[in-house]
Amino acid sequence: METKDIIIVILLVAVIAIGGAAGYYLTLPPPEPGKLAFSDLSISPTAVEAGHLVTITVVVKNVGGSSITETVPLLINGEVEDSQEVTLDPEESTTLTFTVNKTEVGTYTVVIGGLSGSFDVISLTLKNPNTIIVATIGEAESLDPAWAYDTASGEIIFNVYEPLIWFDRGNTDKFIPLLAENVPSVEDGTITNNGTVYIFKIRKGVNFTGYDAWGNLFTKELTPADVEYSFERAMVQDRSGGPIWMLYEPLLGVMHSRFPNGTIRPDLLNGTLIDQAIESNATHVWFKLKRPYPPFLQILSQTWASIVSKDFCVMHGDWPGTWNNWTLYNDPPRSPLDMYEVMCGTGPYMFKSWKHGVQITLVRNPNYWRGPASVETVIIKKVDEWSTRKLMFMAGDADIVYVPRAHAPEIEGLPGIRCYKNLPTLAVDAIFFNFNISRDSPYVGSGKLDWKRNSI
Repeated sequence: METKDIIIVILLVAVIAIGGAAGYYLTLPPPEPGKLAFSDLSISPTAVEAGHLVTITVVVKNVGGSSITETVPLLINGEVEDSQEVTLDPEESTTLTFTVNKTEVGTYTVVIGGLSGSFDVISLTLKNPNTIIVATIGEAESLDPAWAYDTASGEIIFNVYEPLIWFDRGNTDKFIPLLAENVPSVEDGTITNNGTVYIFKIRKGVNFTGYDAWGNLFTKELTPADVEYSFERAMVQDRSGGPIWMLYEPLLGVMHSRFPNGTIRPDLLNGTLIDQAIESNATHVWFKLKRPYPPFLQILSQTWASIVSKDFCVMHGDWPGTWNNWTLYNDPPRSPLDMYEVMCGTGPYMFKSWKHGVQITLVRNPNYWRGPASVETVIIKKVDEWSTRKLMFMAGDADIVYVPRAHAPEIEGLPGIRCYKNLPTLAVDAIFFNFNISRDSPYVGSGKLDWKRNSI
């Protein structure tokens, strides 16, 4: 031992001796208490069928200076679900494992040591094997193909009514026959007169089927006269803000039956131009266009070109097919079919009921010409709240739901669920220019390329 070390020891002993004599001692500080830190919370799987196990793990480490024994609770939706006691020395760590079995459908929030996560419990049981339940937003506006101009109405109409032709699967420019037996073409001579006449042969053996306003089942065979009536009726009705301008433009070269002030166009008053634009005989229907109009087949494949039964419409107070009084049926405040809330089409389903603000119910058409649909009933429910639609979907109370793009990650990856996204679709975006701008506006610019100075 060196001399300076001996001196330090002697001084320390002396200090202790003096301190003891004076009534106090110098001691080392106590170690810090034990303290648990949590990390790496894991929940697997994050979506599980009701009654199946979910495994929850978390890493626990003693970051304090002393050994510690503590009970670690597992909280599920704010309630203690389970707990484990852990004893750790300083810097020691361990992994805690919990297993949870939930039978009620829903989203469960997990909290351990300040860390949180969640898992979903879903039902894969087919509760209604003969029914498709759709939970979506909004509600149909109309049951009348000539009136409806919204997506919600179109979804109903396309299942009850049918047009002459339909898209060939995913092709937007190729068509297949539906109520017609042919898709007109120049090659087979059914598009003639330089593209201004389209000829359709109407399918035989197809029946309209639906319930009338008095609860009776109406059934009648489709005829070419019904097809002619369907288009003429739509042009007679021509409600304000409706879709029938898409028939007027190619057939008559005008946008509507009326001027902007609401008066009927003089050249249409006797109905001759409308009557001559669509003609029929015992087997065929043909359209005479004002000029060649390439999108005409696309127009004929949409809901507003659906074929209705003349007898069924007239039975419910609709236009009787006469021209001496057709203006009385022009631009009505409401469609007669909507006033009675009836539909009668040739499609795979029949309209059954409409509980406004709640749901629309369709039932299988037993007379469908392509054979009965595989599902007996379709119910379209109006459920505007996303969380409610999600719970219905997870519980098996809805088979198809509308999922906002922002909430798609909540559904993707759930067992037994298919998500279709980013499918090709047609969309129209519009940019409108305001020409009534003050010359003093700082954003007008000089007309030169001065975007740096005036850009926002």
